Amino acid sequence: MSGSCWNGTVQVSAIRSRRMRGVIFSGYPISKGGEARRSECIVVVVPGAVFCDQDIDLGECWEVQGEARVETRELENGYMLKELTVNAQSTVLVQPSGELIVTLLANSKAFSGIGWRKAETLHRRFGDSLYEILDCRDTEKLTEVLTPEMARRLVEAWKVHGDSRTLRLLQGHKVPVIIAMKVLRFHRGDTMQRLKEDPYRLLSFSADWNIVDNLARGRFEVAVDDPRRLAATVEQGLYDVIAQGHTAATVDMLFPAVTRLLQGNDPLVSKPDAQALAKRALTDLRNK
Repeated sequence: MSGSCWNGTVQVSAIRSRRMRGVIFSGYPISKGGEARRSECIVVVVPGAVFCDQDIDLGECWEVQGEARVETRELENGYMLKELTVNAQSTVLVQPSGELIVTLLANSKAFSGIGWRKAETLHRRFGDSLYEILDCRDTEKLTEVLTPEMARRLVEAWKVHGDSRTLRLLQGHKVPVIIAMKVLRFHRGDTMQRLKEDPYRLLSFSADWNIVDNLARGRFEVAVDDPRRLAATVEQGLYDVIAQGHTAATVDMLFPAVTRLLQGNDPLVSKPDAQALAKRALTDLRNK
């Protein structure tokens, strides 16, 4: 019997299983007002192909979409518990709001040392402006509640784990979570600016060409003949040649690979046009 389609936000309350083939976690559904419905429990099954082995944490909020069905689980005392289980087809990390940021700061190992008392005090003191304080790395403001060292550690952790807007953008364009997190850890709070400068930087983190190219052309409006794109096709062409077992690449070896990448699936780019762009890209490389 097939289940029904389910779409909503879940705050992680427990990790039931974490393996290479995926992760299973349980949590509370989040209302549209941003409140956790703690009287309800949802089990989320995320296969590795969807989650890409990303290490989730307690308190985080994930937007989940997938097929849901009610399953019965037997507890140790013999009691039969009915649970809503969602087999996830997509998962996106979202920034918590209201009471949820308290849970994230208190439970997540990324914010070690904060704990419930400090997290609740921070939220009572600053309310929703806490996000702006953290985004702006305003340690001076945070020292109204925390020690200077704790404030510094908190904003450092927030650079990576708090930049869920950028992570959401990347995941929205199907950049795997594990790659998106690598990019965030490397560029920290400058991730969005770095991607605006050159979205093809994602290639150096082993991101798929089609995903990166779609992000660059769709979100950042990179033109077909943009110098950044031409240089990136040569870079990806080199990766492709190396993947075939070669230790060096000639222009003749790169030309068909670069042509294929430049043409892609764009019906507006003919093969002759792609070949002309490939010649230009390789000429630019030789002239450097």
